[in-house]
Amino acid sequence: MHILFHNVPARREDFTALTKSTKFLLAFCGHRWLENLPVAERAMELWPFLTMYTDAVRMRKLPNPGTASFDTLEVAQKDPLILAKLHFYITITRTFTPFLATYQTDEPVMPFLGKDLAELMKNMLRRFIKREVLEDISPLQLVKLDVSDKNNWVPPKNVM
Repeated sequence: MHILFHNVPARREDFTALTKSTKFLLAFCGHRWLENLPVAERAMELWPFLTMYTDAVRMRKLPNPGTASFDTLEVAQKDPLILAKLHFYITITRTFTPFLATYQTDEPVMPFLGKDLAELMKNMLRRFIKREVLEDISPLQLVKLDVSDKNNWVPPKNVM
């Protein structure tokens, strides 16, 4: 989506005139997805403006860019879960970032990896698996945990 407005002054001008926003999408990095937190946050912030832009193009108030990035934006706009997906991505990224920052060092941190990795997995699973199931569970039990057992699931209305 970043490419839609990148190095295209006319399109940027149309977007700014329509939305009164001078902020634009940030570039996504495909091979370092945890560094895309600011990208996803900016997409969330600009989503109402992006919707306004695609609606203006659809109503022929603005020229159709005819690009793959615009087509991607239109497909995303039709997805009723797009904002939930972005929120989920942001939440997961915020959970993983401290772990990765701790282990991207030259310090001898390997002895702590097992414990920290088990805690990271518990933090992820707590969103979907009942807390009672994860309480006092060893790393070995965590690996063997049957996540497909519906009795272990948090009810959908309580998923965080």
